[in-house]
Amino acid sequence: LSADIGGTNTRLHLHEVDTSGKFKDILLDQCDGLPGRTIYQEKYHNEDFSSLLEVIHLFLKQANHPVAPSTACLAVAGPVSNNNARLTNRASWEEIDGDTIGVKLGLKRIRVINDFVAAGYGLLTLNEEKECITLHDAPKQRNAPIAC
Repeated sequence: LSADIGGTNTRLHLHEVDTSGKFKDILLDQCDGLPGRTIYQEKYHNEDFSSLLEVIHLFLKQANHPVAPSTACLAVAGPVSNNNARLTNRASWEEIDGDTIGVKLGLKRIRVINDFVAAGYGLLTLNEEKECITLHDAPKQRNAPIAC
């Protein structure tokens, strides 16, 4: 389960990833998109809900997938500390507590991260030939910053 949670909207995606093999470190010169496939996705207006958990419960009901998610990454538009966040533009919602949400959803692992951090990780999944424009042709440097 992945989420992009802003003050106005929440976008949720349910992904299926083959876990039969071991995950390898993602290297810039070997990355070929996001592992797995998206099963279901939806966008919700936060003003229609009293909490993030309410949004997630509706999403999972609508997804109607026979297997419940085992992990989640929630990208939040606001400061994050110790797997917790408060949305800067949705004061009516309680603090997003990743550990509590994980227990209520029966997740094995959940991470709450800042949405800009999520955007940086998203760069690792881009197909360079189809989704990128070269501004300065230079050799890649393994372990060099790619987003700040």
